[in-house]
Amino acid sequence: MDYFDSLNYLFDYIEDNLHSKINIDLLSSEIFFSKFHFQRIFKAVTGDSVINYVRKRRLSDSLFLIKNTSKNLLEIGIEYDFGSQESFSRAFKSYFGITPGQYRKNPIDLYTCKKFDILKHKMKILNSGFLLDYNTISLPEKFIIGTNAKSCSYSDFDIFTNLWQSFLLSSNSIPNIVSHNVHYNILSSGFFNNSFTFFAGIETNSTAIPNNNLEITKIPAGLYAKFTHSALTNNGKTTGLDSTLDSIYSTWLPLSKYSLNNIGIDLIVVTNESNLLNAEQKTIVDIYLPIK
Repeated sequence: MDYFDSLNYLFDYIEDNLHSKINIDLLSSEIFFSKFHFQRIFKAVTGDSVINYVRKRRLSDSLFLIKNTSKNLLEIGIEYDFGSQESFSRAFKSYFGITPGQYRKNPIDLYTCKKFDILKHKMKILNSGFLLDYNTISLPEKFIIGTNAKSCSYSDFDIFTNLWQSFLLSSNSIPNIVSHNVHYNILSSGFFNNSFTFFAGIETNSTAIPNNNLEITKIPAGLYAKFTHSALTNNGKTTGLDSTLDSIYSTWLPLSKYSLNNIGIDLIVVTNESNLLNAEQKTIVDIYLPIK
């Protein structure tokens, strides 16, 4: 299943299950994306999260039943997987600005969320002339020693800042380090995990762990797409990184001949602190995406 077929299957699945529970984890595994890649691609393509998109489609679809049937509002809310009339009314008013009861009494025209047009999206990409500098590289197996944290959000990159603040206090005393200047930020999720794992560390020549506060993660040997992001830093954070990632997932990936390779690691972001230009507060970030 290629990129566009996967997305077409996804949006068809959502339409077929507006009245049912939608298992996002199962869906991501069926289209062969990890949980991180699945949510990242969806947000890059639609501009919305999966949960918000599904909620908007359900609310938009419910307008027909409110306007054209005599079903009570509780029944309609339950039919669209809202747990109660209160939660249905609250979500309805948040999105449309009026309650379901007010709409039933006065069914005015409302801005609705329509099914995402994947064909229109495909043609837009094909006609974009989009270019993003990258190269493919075969990485050898690497061992990274560091520390990790988990989050329910795939975009919670502030976690890396906190991890580095903690890790750097003890990193100078770690033996067998390849380079203290090259920092690896690794994100992984898998298919059915309830959280995303953020790992921050530096490359080591040894698989021995010097203390119980550290872990070692392996970067598998294989083919990666490498993108270079150069930007200003703000309070130690690289600006514009999220926009570059959106471009990779929404435009570069569907135009490339490659597909994502689910190897247990979803994304690697590498910074070389020796390249940090303190005067201009500029940094260079290399982004590695496992592909096949």
